[in-house]
Amino acid sequence: MRATRRMLAAVLAAGAAAAGLAGCGGDRAGADAPLVRPMSSRVSDEGPFAGLTGHQVLIKANAAMRAASAFTFHEDGTSGGRTVHITSVMTGSGRCTATMRDDSGVEVQVLGTGSAYYLKGTRSFWEGAGVPGGALRLLNGSWLRVPADAAADAGTIGLLCDKDRFMDHMTSEVDVGTIAKHRPTTVGGAPALPLVHVKPTATSTLYVAMTGRPYLLECVVPTTGGGRATEKFSGFGHIPPISAPPADRTVEPAQLGASQHLSV
Repeated sequence: MRATRRMLAAVLAAGAAAAGLAGCGGDRAGADAPLVRPMSSRVSDEGPFAGLTGHQVLIKANAAMRAASAFTFHEDGTSGGRTVHITSVMTGSGRCTATMRDDSGVEVQVLGTGSAYYLKGTRSFWEGAGVPGGALRLLNGSWLRVPADAAADAGTIGLLCDKDRFMDHMTSEVDVGTIAKHRPTTVGGAPALPLVHVKPTATSTLYVAMTGRPYLLECVVPTTGGGRATEKFSGFGHIPPISAPPADRTVEPAQLGASQHLSV
């Protein structure tokens, strides 16, 4: 039992390694100096955020993000010398669809139905998770079903499938350092207010929508190993159809020699 728990834990950890999630304003800093060049601080105090401090604007943005029933998160960046790409549609109910890959060919797809996560990875992903050869054959082209309670606290996979947990991560350092408003710009053609968040370990730039609800549209953040990532948000309130894979394309943990009721 202990060995099989370690194997499933390694699978989930490999998903975290494939992702290298940074998180706007989160606690995954990897730089002692700012990686984002501050923009002009000359800003007209007009528009929807007139009279608000940078911190107050960010609080409003985080509240809007939490209130959204779903959103799409996309990250491109470098971490530990690897180029990482993540796309995830996440909801507050644990239903999600996500893809994580890096430039070495490691890739994993995740479907979250609320009661379970289904993982479909490349051979290099499963090998990195320590899955033995016999199990690799079972997983070729199939999805591994992981009970939701086994992955609830398991690094990036759980993080990318639970919007509330993602927001907890993203807002974990909202009260650390200083947050300054800068000159309005556009993100994807939409007016946005840049906020430069300076913390003792890193500097991030966050862009808040100036029309409609004050959603976060984009963040530029430092990552582990001296890299940086650009994170974009879209699809607010849009939940695509999400369902479990067909049973004949699904592998249970017990088929890999693991308990079906693991807790990691």
